[in-house]
Amino acid sequence: MRVSLKQLGRDAISKYKDSVRTEFVQSWTGMIVLATDCLYWTVDVEAAMKAKGTAGVKEIEQKMIAELADIVQLVRGELSKQARLIIGAMVVLDVHNKDVTSLLVEKGVAAATEFDWNSQLRYYQEPIDGELNILTRMMNASLPYSYE
Repeated sequence: MRVSLKQLGRDAISKYKDSVRTEFVQSWTGMIVLATDCLYWTVDVEAAMKAKGTAGVKEIEQKMIAELADIVQLVRGELSKQARLIIGAMVVLDVHNKDVTSLLVEKGVAAATEFDWNSQLRYYQEPIDGELNILTRMMNASLPYSYE
């Protein structure tokens, strides 16, 4: 089971960028969707900071607003009970992440080393013992997800 979950997570992460988000959230299990969603939020915000500073973070904020609007449209339609539960949990995370991103814009955060970003719970995919794993960080602390 642990090996299967790990492989499912890796598969989902690799397919996320090429997927339509509203379809992705209905195609994978709940925890896989939530972990992937948070991972890519971190990736997107940090890439935007690196490329364009505060202007990039503002672009991510606008992207997140559009993604939330897409999810609202999805929720208004017909969904399975399971998909509705997954999307409900994801919306809570997405709204929080959008609010954090809005705070970063408001405070003019332009780099991943700034306190207002560094103090957030962030998600990374990094190798541990030769395998890619999801690692959470806040400030200087980190915790690897382990399925074993």
